[in-house]
Amino acid sequence: MTFSADITRWVNKTQLSAHVVLRKVGFDALSGVMKRSPVRTGRFRASNRVGLNGPDLTVEPPRTLVIGNAPFSGQLGAGGDLLKRVKYGDTIHITNNLHYARFLENGGSRQTNNAPDGIYGATAHELRSRLIQLIRAARIA
Repeated sequence: MTFSADITRWVNKTQLSAHVVLRKVGFDALSGVMKRSPVRTGRFRASNRVGLNGPDLTVEPPRTLVIGNAPFSGQLGAGGDLLKRVKYGDTIHITNNLHYARFLENGGSRQTNNAPDGIYGATAHELRSRLIQLIRAARIA
C-alpha cells in the first residue's frame, strides 16, 4: 500500500475530509518552518512563502526589521490565508528564496540547532513521523 493510500484510509477511518487533513498538515509545516527559522533581522523568517500547486518565488525586500526573536504570526497569517483555500489534490510548496537560505538549511547559523536536518528537512521529518503514527493507529482501530 502506498503512503498516499495510507493517508486516504486514515482520512476515511477518522471521518475527516481530505482537504481538512491537507490544511492541517500545511499549517503544521508552515508553523514548524517559522519556529525553526533563525532570526537576526527577521528577513529570512519573513521570506518563507507558501504557494499552491507551484512555488512562490518572491522574497521579503531588505529593510530595517525587528532584531531578535521576531514574531512570525504575520507571515503565518499570510501563508495561512492561502492554506485556507487548499483542496484535496493540491500541492503545498513552502519555500524561501533568499540567497542564503541553503546556507541556513545546512546548519550555517549558530541560531539554529537543526543541523544536519535543517529547517525544512527537520519540519518534514517531524510531520512524516506524526502522520505515520496516526496512520498506524488507524490501521489498528
